[in-house]
Formats: sequence, C-alpha cells, structure tokens
Amino acid sequence: MVPPSFWQHPSLQKALAARHMGQVIAAYRRHPARAAPLSQEVVAGWIGLTQSQLSRIETGGSVQDLDRLVHWARTLHIPPKRLWFTLPGSPIADGENDAVYRRDILRVAGVAAAIAPLSSAVTVTGSATCAALSRGTAALWQRFAATADKQTLLPPLHDHLLMIAGVLRDAIGETTPMLATFSEALQLTGEVFFDACRYEEAAHAYALATSAAADAADADRQACAMVRHGYVCLYTGRPRDALAVLDAAGRVAAQGDRQLTTRFWVASVAAQAHAAAGDGPSCRRAWECAGEVLRLPVARNTGWLRFDGSRLAEERGAWQTRLGHHAAAAASLTAALNQPLSARRRGAVLADLITVGAGRGDIDQVLAHASAALPLAAGSGAVASRLRSARPALRQLGADRRVAEVDAQIAALST
Repeated sequence: MVPPSFWQHPSLQKALAARHMGQVIAAYRRHPARAAPLSQEVVAGWIGLTQSQLSRIETGGSVQDLDRLVHWARTLHIPPKRLWFTLPGSPIADGENDAVYRRDILRVAGVAAAIAPLSSAVTVTGSATCAALSRGTAALWQRFAATADKQTLLPPLHDHLLMIAGVLRDAIGETTPMLATFSEALQLTGEVFFDACRYEEAAHAYALATSAAADAADADRQACAMVRHGYVCLYTGRPRDALAVLDAAGRVAAQGDRQLTTRFWVASVAAQAHAAAGDGPSCRRAWECAGEVLRLPVARNTGWLRFDGSRLAEERGAWQTRLGHHAAAAASLTAALNQPLSARRRGAVLADLITVGAGRGDIDQVLAHASAALPLAAGSGAVASRLRSARPALRQLGADRRVAEVDAQIAALST
C-alpha cells in the first residue's frame, strides 16, 4: 500500500479529476516515487486483465462499468474520498459530503441533459446496458420507499447517474428508453433533495427530468416530473405557480397511457394547490377528477408513479385541512392512519391532524399526534416541513404550556 501523499501527485490528481480509470492506472504505474515504472503486464495481472486489455483501457474511452471500477480501485487501494464513485460498504456521507454529492449529481445530470437531444437520434447496440440501468433505477426507487433516511441514497444515486450519463455521452444503447430511465433517475434525485428541504435543487432536478422525458416523447414521465415540480411550488408557498405548472402537466398527461394514473395524480395535486389558493370550488372540481382513479380496473403504478386509490383519504384530508373543514378533515385523516403508510406519508397525515386539532381547540389531540409525528421528522425533512406548517394553528391555542413545548420542539427541527 502506498502512502497518502502518493495520491497527491499532479499526474494522479489530473487522472482522477478526469474520471478516467485507465489514466489513473497509467499514472499509478509511472509514479515518480517508484524506482522504475511498473509494467502493464504486472498491473494487468493484479486486476485480472491481459497486457493488451490494460493497454486499451489506458488509452481508450472512460470505463463506466461500476463493478470493474470498484474492483480496480480496491486492488490499487485508491482512497475512497478521491474516487468519483462510491465503494460499497464505505461510510455513508455526512452532512458536508451530502452537499458535495448534491452539487456533483446536478453537474453530471446537467451535462447529460445537454447532450441527450443530440444522442436521441442515434440507435446503436447495447440494449442489455439500457435494461440493466432501468432495473437499477427501479431498485433505487424501491430503496427510497423502504428507507427512512432518504439522504443515504445520495452516494448510490450519484454513481447510477454517472453510469447513465456515460451511456448517453457515448451513445451506448438505444437512447430513447435510456432517456426515459434518465428521467426516472432524475425524479428520484429530486425526491431525495425534496426530502431534505433542498427545494431549489429539487426543482432543478425535476426540470432536467421533464426535459429528458420530453426528449424521449414519454408523456407520463414528463407529466410526473412536472407534478413533482408543482409540489416544490406548494411547499414554498407559491400555489399560483403550482397551478400553472400543474395545468401544463395536465395537458401533457392527457397524451399519456390511459392505463396509468398520471392524469389523476395531476388532478389530486391540483386540488391541493387550489385549496392553498383558497379556491374551494376549483379544488372540488379537481378532486372529482382525481377520484376517477377508482374506475381503473388495476392501478398499474411504478416507482416513479405511485398514485392510486389508497392515497385518496390522506389527499382528501390534506385539502380539507387547507380549506379549514376540520370535522371532515379529521374523518378523512383518521381513515388514512388506519391504512399502511410509509413514515413520510404518516408524518404528513399526523401534521395535518395537529392543524385540525388546533383548529378545533382539541389540545389532547394536538399532543397525541405531535408525540407520534415528531420522531418521524428526525429522518425526513419533508415531515419536518409539514410540522412547521402547523405552527400558526398552534398559536390559536393560547399560552398552554404543553402546546408551547410542542411548538418549541417543532421550531427546533433541522431543515
């Protein structure tokens, strides 16, 4: 194993910055700290290649296969912090590294989005690569649904987007399905940013996802990315902007697959936006459209589209809460709590119930639901944000000491 200073040599720094493992290996072999350069035959033997294979890797295009990159990095003992991908089993990034991951994810995604339209006319071999990346994206959506701390997905998302960007850049595979997968991955990226209350970065990811889906002529993925962008507007107190985005999303969704629930999800979020804008009649009209989801024989949902009839109770309770219909909201939200919910969805329902309890002057309800919701906010910025939105309602309860303690706990939640 070489000393840490070995990796500070300019030739290695340049190769690592270029994210080209072949160049890294060449710089490693020729490092001036060695009495004599290592031959390609020697290093090739270490990493399981022939001399001619290593020669092509050092001088050819950048390798994108993550399994090979991980194997070579471990064999050469490259420090994980110097790599552009994550070694499995390495420590999860801390808060400071999360910001680095977010910036680099958007950099990688931005470059890929810029070149994607140029690649979309190219059809070459490599459908297996596209299929593998599509399965990887679906697996990451499953992890997102099952993981309490969504920020732990930043390292694998970073690596996954890096692989997709490489395929788009080098036109490896039929790019129309690859662009659809790119949109899915970007929407998941936005969800992770959104959960950390990084709304500007989430909006950026959703905008890139919208563009990728449009280039793929995929109306459903495009509309879903726009709906998520609408959520950003809602959470940042801009319901009119949300309605403008959702109106466009509705027009796109009308061109989509009628067996998917996209158009009903658009209507459901539009109902929330109308409620936030104080427009009850428009809210109810949008909600009637959303309720049509129950007419579908089977809600064929995916990771990137998860709206179905099971979400109606919590969504109805949310807009009823916004409009101040506390008795109706309490019934809807209580029904929602009796269904299986993820931690984030449960936290949002409980936050609305706190608002409803405060509106009805029911301090016991406020305290009970706050006790259940506050632990959920520790792993989700989205839950914390929903709880903070309940604070104005808590002030209606006057100077009750217990309510003041709950308000202080909510105020102390990190963003």
